[in-house]
Amino acid sequence: MIKSLSIRNIATFNNDGININNLKQINIIYGANGSGKSTIGKAIANIESYDQSSISWENERPMEVLAYNKEFCKNNFLEQMPGVFTLGEASTAALAEIERKQEELQKITNNGLNYKSEIDKQEIAIQTENKTFSEFAWNNILKKYERWFSKSTIGAGTKDRFIEKLLTAYQHEHSKPLPIDELKKRASVLLAQQPLRIEPYILIDNNILVSIEVDTIWEKIIIGKQDIDIAKLISELKNSDWVNQGVKYMKDGSDICPFCQQHTITDTFRVKINGFFDEVYKQDISKVNKRFEEYKNAVDILTNSLEHLIETQKNKRNLLSILLILILFYLL
Repeated sequence: MIKSLSIRNIATFNNDGININNLKQINIIYGANGSGKSTIGKAIANIESYDQSSISWENERPMEVLAYNKEFCKNNFLEQMPGVFTLGEASTAALAEIERKQEELQKITNNGLNYKSEIDKQEIAIQTENKTFSEFAWNNILKKYERWFSKSTIGAGTKDRFIEKLLTAYQHEHSKPLPIDELKKRASVLLAQQPLRIEPYILIDNNILVSIEVDTIWEKIIIGKQDIDIAKLISELKNSDWVNQGVKYMKDGSDICPFCQQHTITDTFRVKINGFFDEVYKQDISKVNKRFEEYKNAVDILTNSLEHLIETQKNKRNLLSILLILILFYLL
């Protein structure tokens, strides 16, 4: 059943519109031509099309709307239809079945309304109990004992937060509670002095350094190709690194020696010197340089870690621990 109507900005109704309240099962609306009677019927039949108008239903349960008006006649009848026509005869059994189904529907509807009403009552009761419990817990637990345990309730400065922490603690720790005197005693031990924050130790990994130190490249004697006649001279002088650096300054097409600056470089010598420093030699030198850079970077990281560790651990006990860590680290 419709309880009230609100009609605005339709046909003869302006933005103020009208509100029709306290409607009954049967209502009669009358007025002069153009006063808006047909507009009201049109709006009721298709309220979804008018976003500024609304219908309030009893128990918030909308029902099917049937409006016999011009729109209905236009949509359902033809002008050529004879004045008298037959809609058909309904059987007694069909009518009885319809009536029975309607009664069942009414029972289901009534039960649903009763259930909803009971749910609303229970929700209100739960809200009332929650409020009562919150007030009791706040005044008789937190406020009563906060001078002994205030530091342990950090983060529970509001009533809702405190109740949330209280319920969480009960769900996970609801063993036999300790006497209040025992709790006070423990709190005095734990909370009497502001605890000192100690930064966690940084684990120093020396595996990288060890892996570089045991690399077989350090055991290898890196020399050039020995089947070239100039190899013996370079080996006797033990200056292959110096020669290798000078080769980089030998310009293509130039016969000037990068060492003596004389015109002594021939194509044959160029081939021999390049052959001495073959691909194997270059790969070994490249690996040595790479491992050196890796070792240098690892040492830098280690040094920074130790400096940070010493800076963050200020008290003597922590410094002693650091020294022990360093001793063990270097012994390993």
